[in-house]
Formats: sequence, C-alpha cells, structure tokens
Amino acid sequence: MTTFHDLLGTTEHTTPSEIKKRYKLLSHRLHPDKLGSSALMQLITSAYNEILQGNGNKTCESVSSDKLILTKQYAQKLK
Repeated sequence: MTTFHDLLGTTEHTTPSEIKKRYKLLSHRLHPDKLGSSALMQLITSAYNEILQGNGNKTCESVSSDKLILTKQYAQKLK
C-alpha cells in the first residue's frame, strides 16, 4: 500500500524543511494554474498535512490508485 511519505517522496527521517521543499516542488508542478490537476493538488496537500501531523506512514486507502500512481511518478522525477 502507498503511504503519505510515498506520495511526497519523503521518509520518516526527512527534516520538516526538506518536506516543505518537496511539497513546494510538487505543488508548483501539479497546480491547476500550471496545467496540473486540482485532484492531484488536493492529494499532495492532504499528504503534506498528514506528514506534518506525524501520520506519514499511514496508508492512503481512500484515494484511487490512478491518482496515487501519477503522484508517485511526479515525486520520483523530482528525486
């Protein structure tokens, strides 16, 4: 199963400032104003918020697999 860390391309050892940088990079590329998707933008925003609350290792069960795969692909490209 995919975790919130998987969506942003982070781990439980990633610092908060690095998490914020990852979120900004993904949100810049996936933002609807940049020809991205509002659904994907909402997904990474919720993943970012969950990670900040300490829930980064929880699985994303309520999200469709297509959105998860697409978001993970964007995160991998940024590494």
